[in-house]
Amino acid sequence: MHPVLSVFLALATSLALGGCATPTVTGDLSEEFADQGLKRVTSSGFDTAYVHPEAGLTRFSDVRITPMQVADVEVSNTAVSGTARNNWTMTGERERALQSLWDNSTSRAFSDYPRESGDGATLRLDSALTQIIPGRSSGTATGAGGQMITGSSDSVDVSAEFRLYDDASGQLLGVIRDRRTLPGLSWTRMAGSDLANQFSRWAGLLHTRINGR
Repeated sequence: MHPVLSVFLALATSLALGGCATPTVTGDLSEEFADQGLKRVTSSGFDTAYVHPEAGLTRFSDVRITPMQVADVEVSNTAVSGTARNNWTMTGERERALQSLWDNSTSRAFSDYPRESGDGATLRLDSALTQIIPGRSSGTATGAGGQMITGSSDSVDVSAEFRLYDDASGQLLGVIRDRRTLPGLSWTRMAGSDLANQFSRWAGLLHTRINGR
């Protein structure tokens, strides 16, 4: 089995995402990351995922996780009832709170690293919050736990991007993007359970993809 495909298959099996859907590395290069040789993976558990065909993610003995980048997150001009515009402004305090949440989540998820198996190489995991869209959701959306949310309620769409690099060479091995819908006040509470749980789910998904189990 293709080494990258085996990682994604393990991800889907352990989390039972998408029923019986089987992750597939497509044969076509990603237009955006063609220079890096990345190919799109379908049924990955994330909105979009791109990997290098020879990434071999399970071979890494350690993972170096950099602080989540949040200062440049794009926040839309929409609003949630009961909040003011300054509730959605990124401040130093909010930046530190978000980075702390991510650090705690990844520390738990990757507690089995470094490990004795592997080839001694280190994988680098960079992450960034890319977009925040507060507003009122209606119809059907994907919740933090993967469940479908129907109806109309105050909510916030949180988008993130994760990049995987060979730490020694700097080669880009994978790019993952995902968007989840959370209750509207999660962002203003900052350390609320909904946001913390979503960070933990992202970290857990990434660990499974990298570790292969």
